[in-house]
Amino acid sequence: MFNGNKLVLILPAILMAIMFWGGYHFLGENETLTHEQLKEETGLVAEADDTGDGWLVNINWEWASMPDGGLYGEDYVSVAVLDEEGHAREDITFTDMKLELVYGDEVIYETEGEAVSNGVIFAYPNEIQEHQSLGNNGQAVVRLNGDEINKEDISIRMLHTWVNHSPLTKEDALFSNPDFSGAANVPYWVKEETPAQQQSRQ
Repeated sequence: MFNGNKLVLILPAILMAIMFWGGYHFLGENETLTHEQLKEETGLVAEADDTGDGWLVNINWEWASMPDGGLYGEDYVSVAVLDEEGHAREDITFTDMKLELVYGDEVIYETEGEAVSNGVIFAYPNEIQEHQSLGNNGQAVVRLNGDEINKEDISIRMLHTWVNHSPLTKEDALFSNPDFSGAANVPYWVKEETPAQQQSRQ
């Protein structure tokens, strides 16, 4: 009787061994995504339309992979208009500055941008709240007005941090040398996108 059921007893053990080896192999082959690597994985999309009474800029971003160490700190998105030398112009007016963070189809966080001398800056949290991730999926809209604005001149930038830190001193929309209220050694990266570059890749 026992001999007839050997196959029934052995098969589950074989399957468990295969599943264990497969899982171990999968973990060994797939490296954990670091925050530094997240820069390349983040999809930052920028669109701009000349509406006749100014430019309407729409920004979307998303990263699907959870980075090693989780979510901490605060992130920032900015909009600026550059001159021929790559400097942010200070003669542009920014209005209708709104940002939303999204989880699934639900808006879970809303804020407004802050106009600075050379652009507009949005600040938003990076964290986990009640099993919902904030910061990895969002959208923003800005209306801007000024003389002789071309789509090629509009610059969108994202500043990502991954530690709890003092707030960014909001004074430079280009994030050229971020100052976190005097705090030192705050790790970060800056990613830039322009509506013109986005259009050329489509």
